[in-house]
Amino acid sequence: MISLSGSNRLREIISFLGRTGYFSHPSAPLYEICYLGSALFTKTGTGKCFRHYHYHRSEFCCSELESHSRNLLRHNRCRCHEESGILAVGRDITERKKAEEKLKKSEKFYRTLIADSLDVTLLLNEKGEIIFTTPAIHRLLGYEREEVLSTNAFQYIHPEDLAWAIQSFEKEVEENPEIKFIIVRVLQKSGSWLWCMIRGHNLLDNPDINAIAIYLHDDTPRKMAHVALQESEKRFRSLVRDLHVGVLVQNREGRIEMTNQAMCRMFDTTEEVLLGGKIWEIYDDVIHEDGRIFLQYQ
Repeated sequence: MISLSGSNRLREIISFLGRTGYFSHPSAPLYEICYLGSALFTKTGTGKCFRHYHYHRSEFCCSELESHSRNLLRHNRCRCHEESGILAVGRDITERKKAEEKLKKSEKFYRTLIADSLDVTLLLNEKGEIIFTTPAIHRLLGYEREEVLSTNAFQYIHPEDLAWAIQSFEKEVEENPEIKFIIVRVLQKSGSWLWCMIRGHNLLDNPDINAIAIYLHDDTPRKMAHVALQESEKRFRSLVRDLHVGVLVQNREGRIEMTNQAMCRMFDTTEEVLLGGKIWEIYDDVIHEDGRIFLQYQ
C-alpha cells in the first residue's frame, strides 16, 4: 500500500489514472486539439514535444504543460504485451511561463519608455564607437539610427569642445568616476550645432551592458538664457561704468560687488580696493556718527 500523506504531487498524479488523455483547456483552439490528436496517433514510435500546452489541474485551475509523447499502439516491441498505448512524460512549466510573461511585460515597458524619451541614450565601446542608440537621436540630431552605428562619437563634437569631451570620456573608462555632466556642442545632420548636456556612466563592468552609457539632453534653452543673462549684465556694467555719477552696488552683507570710475575718483582709490570689501571698513570716516546709514549691514 502506498501512503499518500504529505504527497500532494503523488495524489495529483494518481487522480489522473483511468481518465481520458484529453485535458486541453476549454479556450484552446480546435486546431490545437486536432494537431495534438493527429500527432499522437499517427506518429508511430517517434517522440514528439508539445510545448505551451494547457491542461486541467482542477475545475478552476489550469496549468502549462511541456509534454514529450511516444505512440506505442503499433510499436513492434509492444505487440507482444496485452496492453499498449501512448507513453507521455509531462513537466509543469507554469511558473516558467509566468516568469517569461513577466519578462516580456518588463521588456515592453522599458522599450516603450526608451521609444518615447525626449533624450538620447548611446552605448559606446572603449574606443568611443557607437554600438547602440535610441530612436530619439532622429528627433534631437536628425540622424537615422543606422547612420551613427559603428561611427566614432567624437566626430560629432565641436572642435573647441573636443579635448574636454575626450578627457571626460577617458576618465570614465580608466577611473570609473562618479556620474557627472559636461556641456558641449554636438553636430546635427543639418550642419548646425546643438548645445547638449551630456552625462556619462561607466557600465563596462556590467556583464549585461559592457559599455559606456551616454545620455544627451538638449541644453539649448538653458544655454541661450545664460548667454542672454551674460549679455544683459555686460550691458548693465557698461552703462554703470560710463555714468558720470558714482555708483556702488552692494550685496545683503554690505560687500561691494560693483562700482564705477566716478565712485573710485570720489574715494581716490581703485576698483580692486573697493570690490569685495565693506565701505565702512575701508572708509570709517564716511560713516554717519550715529551709524544710521550702514548699521543694517553690520
